Amino acid sequence: MPDQALSPFAGGTPLALVHGVQAMISNGASAICEPLYVNASGQASPAFAAGTLQQARCVGLAAVPTPNGGYVPVQYKGILEATHAQWDAAVTGESGGLTPGANYFVSTVNPGKLVTSITATSGQFVSPVGVALSSTQMLILIDQPILAQDE
Repeated sequence: MPDQALSPFAGGTPLALVHGVQAMISNGASAICEPLYVNASGQASPAFAAGTLQQARCVGLAAVPTPNGGYVPVQYKGILEATHAQWDAAVTGESGGLTPGANYFVSTVNPGKLVTSITATSGQFVSPVGVALSSTQMLILIDQPILAQDE
């Protein structure tokens, strides 16, 4: 039985109703703050804007680090806070945490990563995820992926 704090229902109340979080089974280990999509098996996998529409459709960010096959709490709204090191190493590749005021998108280069610049070329997707409120906080503002096309 999974840990009650990480199960889809804690104390009889769906986590989604309490914190804007929905627990899912992870398909691979998930790093905190990693953008995730729902794969064909219904599991959370790293989102990727250069993949299929399904892979580009980010459903939220991993709220805690999770081992392969564990329940990963996926935060799909509100403010997600993490340390500089967590944002840097696991997700953005930046130094010093998030860039305040910057918009973040699912990467077209590395699955499960976020970027601040849109690098999508024709056939790839622009997948908005959120905006940095500070170097440690992101306001999650997920939107539908937009297919990039040549003019």
